[in-house]
Amino acid sequence: MIDKKSEFIEDALKEMFTYVGKEYSEDFCKQDAWYTKYQWTEQQELDFMAWFVNEYRKRFRSNKRTAKEEFGFFNLMWGWKRKKV
Repeated sequence: MIDKKSEFIEDALKEMFTYVGKEYSEDFCKQDAWYTKYQWTEQQELDFMAWFVNEYRKRFRSNKRTAKEEFGFFNLMWGWKRKKV
């Protein structure tokens, strides 16, 4: 059985893929350094962060500060590279 946190991470990954116009795939995420394959703009990252924070707060009844900290960990581990402008 999948726990609540793992379910949220999978949902966040699915959402993150949509920001670069791709569809989430477990097989794709099994590749080495898969998170370096796509890039996003600073605005896309900020939009995703807003989604992540709101969704995290709703699911875990968390405050905004904790949700932003969780986003920081998530983005550090799996976030796309930022496009250089």
